[in-house]
Amino acid sequence: MNWIKSNILWISLGLYAVFATGIITMFNGTGDSGDSVLHFLFAQSAPNHPELYLNHWAKPVFTLLASPFAQFGFVGMKVFNALTVLLTLFFTYRAAEKWKLNRPVLVIVFIVCAPLLIRHTFSGLTEPLFAMFIAWGVYLVARNKWLLVCIVVSFLPFVRSEGLIVMTAFGLLLLVQKQWKYIPWLLFGHVAYSLVGWFHYKDILWVFTKIPYASARSIYGKGDLLHFVDQLPFVIGVPAVLFLAVGIGRLLHQLFRKQFHTELHTLVLYGFLSYFVAHSLFWYLGIFNSMGLNRVLLGVMPFMAILCLVGFNTLVDLLPNMIVRRVIFTVLTIILLSFPVWDNPSAVHWKRDMNLSGEQKVARKATLYAKSLNSEGRYLYLPPYVSMELNIDHFDTKRRTDINPATIQVATSGDVLIWDNWFSVVDAHVTQKMIEESGAFQKLRTVKGMQEDRQVIYIVYQAK
Repeated sequence: MNWIKSNILWISLGLYAVFATGIITMFNGTGDSGDSVLHFLFAQSAPNHPELYLNHWAKPVFTLLASPFAQFGFVGMKVFNALTVLLTLFFTYRAAEKWKLNRPVLVIVFIVCAPLLIRHTFSGLTEPLFAMFIAWGVYLVARNKWLLVCIVVSFLPFVRSEGLIVMTAFGLLLLVQKQWKYIPWLLFGHVAYSLVGWFHYKDILWVFTKIPYASARSIYGKGDLLHFVDQLPFVIGVPAVLFLAVGIGRLLHQLFRKQFHTELHTLVLYGFLSYFVAHSLFWYLGIFNSMGLNRVLLGVMPFMAILCLVGFNTLVDLLPNMIVRRVIFTVLTIILLSFPVWDNPSAVHWKRDMNLSGEQKVARKATLYAKSLNSEGRYLYLPPYVSMELNIDHFDTKRRTDINPATIQVATSGDVLIWDNWFSVVDAHVTQKMIEESGAFQKLRTVKGMQEDRQVIYIVYQAK
């Protein structure tokens, strides 16, 4: 028992490695058919198109680190994100341990058992790497490595744009800790990428001017102010939401009583709340192209896990008897571990969530037909997954181009156009009517299917 206790971190990491290997081996899903696949395509093609390493949407740090793994196909991308989660577990545990929080192993449980993280780890999404960078920064804070903290955190905006928000939490901590001399180092990532990208963009300020989300309006609309509150159970699970609420309440109560824990209050609590409130406002106001996606909360998973641990300890430590505490600790841990597989709205539905989606299955059928045409012309389409099925360089303009109102006007004979009723309509503003009224294309095949409660339509055309 003592051996297990002293090696619990390494045992936990080993178990997660086995779990991740099993998921990667057994399931063929991609996390989603949009951003996940497109990030993979950027990372895969970057060696052939070096400018992709500086694409602001794709996120330069993510593309740089993921690119070697993406050369092995989408499986490589899954391995990359699984490794980032593994590092997140290590860093978050070590920080909790360094801050002498009871039962630090539970931060691993809270992270690993977050249902949405299970779904999106095995993808090309950027949230797992973002969480790893935050956990790395938190770990370095716990070790008082202030220069390294600043350098690591300075690259957060190049993993996800919200890194600018999280950087304020680290900056506030530096102020409170009177580590003023290190604050300028928070600009290191911006300075480094500004200089590197200057040669490509001919603009020293490209790190600001090329931000794709710097828009006062969102094409995706707006929503309820409490949207992300409603989504929390689907992100981390109902039991974890309870502990998160208690943890936040506990730290706020301590703050009002002037029982100040510098790192927990300034970094963890403020870091989570500022991020959560910001995204809630983005969606409510319909700004910065927010889609209200609940997966953005996975980016601050280290903060949430530590807050959940504070809440868990608060409740369990209220019990007066040590034996009762151990029993309750065991029961609650079992509940947390099993919750993702219970039959509940938040649970992971393995066949549905971890395999190709209904939309991707329709795309596959349409793409297989398009390939059978053996056309020497270009392919015109927008859904990123089509490039995976065609097995072509997504950024080779001689082989493919995005579908949009302009490209359908200049298509040449033999070009194959693959239209769908989501990406092509929402992102490219190209309707089926627009294509057919142009008179330039012959309609060859229609494939239909369902993506949950939405009908998916793919139509293959060929330019006359």
